Amino acid sequence: MNKIVKNLFGFIFLIPLIFPFIYKIWFRPFGISFNLLEVFIGISFFSFAVFEIFGEEKEEEINSREIKIFLYGLYLLFVGIFVGIFYSENKKDAFGILKSWFIFPTIFGTLIYKFTNSRKKIEDLVFSFGFGAFLLGFISIFIGIFNSNFWLDGRLRGFFETPNYISLYLIPIYIFFSTMWIFINNKFFKNFSIYLSLFIFGIILLAKSRIGIFFLGTPFFIFLFDKIFQNKNSLKLFKKEIFFMLTAFIISIFSILLIWDKKRIESSDSVRIEIWKESVKMIQENPFFGIGISDFQNEFSKRTEDKINFPEYIIPNALHPHNLFFAFYLQTGILGLIGFSLMSISSITLLIKFLKQQNEKLHFLKINSKNNQKEIENIKFFNSIILSSLFSILSIIFYGIFDTTIWKNDLSLQISFLFSLSFVISLKWKMFDL
Repeated sequence: MNKIVKNLFGFIFLIPLIFPFIYKIWFRPFGISFNLLEVFIGISFFSFAVFEIFGEEKEEEINSREIKIFLYGLYLLFVGIFVGIFYSENKKDAFGILKSWFIFPTIFGTLIYKFTNSRKKIEDLVFSFGFGAFLLGFISIFIGIFNSNFWLDGRLRGFFETPNYISLYLIPIYIFFSTMWIFINNKFFKNFSIYLSLFIFGIILLAKSRIGIFFLGTPFFIFLFDKIFQNKNSLKLFKKEIFFMLTAFIISIFSILLIWDKKRIESSDSVRIEIWKESVKMIQENPFFGIGISDFQNEFSKRTEDKINFPEYIIPNALHPHNLFFAFYLQTGILGLIGFSLMSISSITLLIKFLKQQNEKLHFLKINSKNNQKEIENIKFFNSIILSSLFSILSIIFYGIFDTTIWKNDLSLQISFLFSLSFVISLKWKMFDL
């Protein structure tokens, strides 16, 4: 019975990854807004708290410079958020952002780090992460066949406000699993990764996000870098992979050219550029504390309402700065921006450090022993996930140059998952029951 209960709570814990879009289902008990995604994270938190109290899960203390820097960054980020709430003119929405986009994702990430202690749990997390992307894409296409509201100007948007949100969520997952397909040896995950990557590839093409389509070609360069610079003698062994990667790259280039028309440049790109220009001015005028959380569109509107065409065409699209770093700077001030930067740098540094150490160990095992195949296989498995996490995090950061990644329920949950997965494998994998 105890095993059944734990398996049930384990499935509940995976629901945010499998059904990330359930934050669209919300309710207001006692006048406080909650969504279904938060409910399942809350259930997981209290259930794991019970396991902790009764000694069901144990954790060894780990000292790591990178995780200390990450925690300092997280602290600064939350200080910046509270500063942003203080300066916000709409404190109700600001507290809602704090709750939904930062507190609950942080809780979820903490639970992943604290209670992931085996390779099986890592596999469950990774599979759920990918399967959630498949469900989102499948539901969007299936309902879109019968419902024209799932399309906007010929672009698939699903149940999101714009097609760009599909791209914002799916691109990091596409980078994650296309990278995994390149590096992993596990047959199940290799097949799962290629089919999922191809499926997401098609969804992004239907969403017609130019930035998203641009990222579709990046696995080709990841593949070439590894095979040419790391495995010079093995390039000829990967004819099938080269064919798929090159085809994906060519299709992405042609797709960008097909949708890159003058009208869209004038409408979409000019809007984004004007929003960036005004964001820079806001930062120059508020260099320390920003303008407050949830105030961007109101502030933008006040500053530009007298400009020609702004109220009609630009202000409605200025929900956010269309840049990740502007978003952190303007809404959480310099402290929040520094905090997020420390979190990102510490995670990336740890991943690179781990990969370097494991590759040296792998090289040593291959040369000096023939009886460590299981250990070699485990190192390769975890290395593939670490590489996937690294490139996925980098894709979120670079995508953030052109749009506001992270600042949404499912997007913040995604980055929290990737950070936690990275720390779990890099710092705890030796403790796993392999």
